[in-house]
Amino acid sequence: MENFKTFFLWKQTTERLDQKSLVIGQDPYDVEYEGLDITLNNQHFKSRLAKKTPDKVGYFIAVWKKDDKNKNIPFEVVDIEQNLVINITDGSLMGRFIFDKEILTGKMAFRIYPPWERELNQTAERT
Repeated sequence: MENFKTFFLWKQTTERLDQKSLVIGQDPYDVEYEGLDITLNNQHFKSRLAKKTPDKVGYFIAVWKKDDKNKNIPFEVVDIEQNLVINITDGSLMGRFIFDKEILTGKMAFRIYPPWERELNQTAERT
């Protein structure tokens, strides 16, 4: 977990804010997207790292859990205690997007467009 980019970002953020109450746990089912469970000052987050895709503008993120048959299924509201934090690192560019749990219900994946992305198509512009 210490080799995750997002682990470093969370540690760096809390050090800058002089926050001492940080607990980081790894999501065993979401290593590919650096899945972390974060507790910071009694607030709970799920954290993921979005991936840049070579053929499309923006960054892709998968958000799911495993059911009892080990099949990927969408998160439910109860699975995310407060927020989902999506981290993006791309060279010197970094961004963090915070999504309220209610808008994630039923979603398994989506694309994120940070401010530095240009030449978006109409669908991307709307999101």
